[in-house]
Amino acid sequence: MRPIWIYISGFYEHIKDATQADSAKASFGVKAFAACIAGAASAAICTPADVIKTRMQAQEPFNRKYINVFQAASTIFKYEGIHGLYAAWMPTAVRAAVIAVCEMATYDEMKEWILQRGVIDGPPVHLIAALTSGVISTFFATPTDFIKTRMQSQLVGADGKGLLYRNSFDCAAKSVRNDGFRTLWTGFVPHYLRRGPHLVITYLSLEQIKLFVESYQKKVSHVPVHVPKLDERRQQRTQT
Repeated sequence: MRPIWIYISGFYEHIKDATQADSAKASFGVKAFAACIAGAASAAICTPADVIKTRMQAQEPFNRKYINVFQAASTIFKYEGIHGLYAAWMPTAVRAAVIAVCEMATYDEMKEWILQRGVIDGPPVHLIAALTSGVISTFFATPTDFIKTRMQSQLVGADGKGLLYRNSFDCAAKSVRNDGFRTLWTGFVPHYLRRGPHLVITYLSLEQIKLFVESYQKKVSHVPVHVPKLDERRQQRTQT
């Protein structure tokens, strides 16, 4: 599981609970709001790791500038400052917000829609909801992922600013003008082949973990707790 997904999942549930008294009956708007905030906040935390990953993957095999994660982080910070580690943080946050809304809010909504048709809750329901969430999230996330990757892998000047694109909108406009509108969805199929199985495994596992935790909490709540009365405590003290 990706570290950022752990942050998003945790933030999403807490924000949804704080926004709606009964999170199980939350509207799609509440779910989308919670997912959007959770995704953007998580991206702010994980942007440096994402920048390092993108830089290491984009370098040429025979001209490696970055040897490992720690060396890459120190090199980026030395020559580009903190701005370099947070390069393209805005498109990264937008991408994470879009993905979170399309993945988590869509999964919850699709699951509820299926259950309202009288289908018994179980792995088949979770599988269908996860696959649907994967298609929708991949469609909307591919353009933001395309822009983020181009901005993070572009050459930078001495001032730490990109030499090709000024911002996300400039990157999108130049890419569409030079390569056509469909270029924003470059890599859609491999993107889904990665995201689809990831969501299926994640949500099926998450649902089983939730069931285990809920059953454990019920067992614990029904275990009688013996609190010694005052006379018993006095008697224990006299015996000692």
